[in-house]
Amino acid sequence: MYVLSVYTLIKKGCDLMTKPICKLVGTDGNVFAIIGNVSKCLKEADLIEQAKEFQERAFASKSYGDVIKLCQEYVNIE
Repeated sequence: MYVLSVYTLIKKGCDLMTKPICKLVGTDGNVFAIIGNVSKCLKEADLIEQAKEFQERAFASKSYGDVIKLCQEYVNIE
């Protein structure tokens, strides 16, 4: 069985899953707190593999802006 990652689906323009809503209030712009919040939201939505993939991609990002864009790929930011 071949499973496409969320990243692959988004890159291909597919909207096959509803993204969970994630509040970033209280993170004070701390990139590590943001990564933690988004990862937690994904896990709470039972998207464990996507949470792992998000963390790997987030920690490999080259800038704060890249992490924010990445967050928007995985969750709806509130």
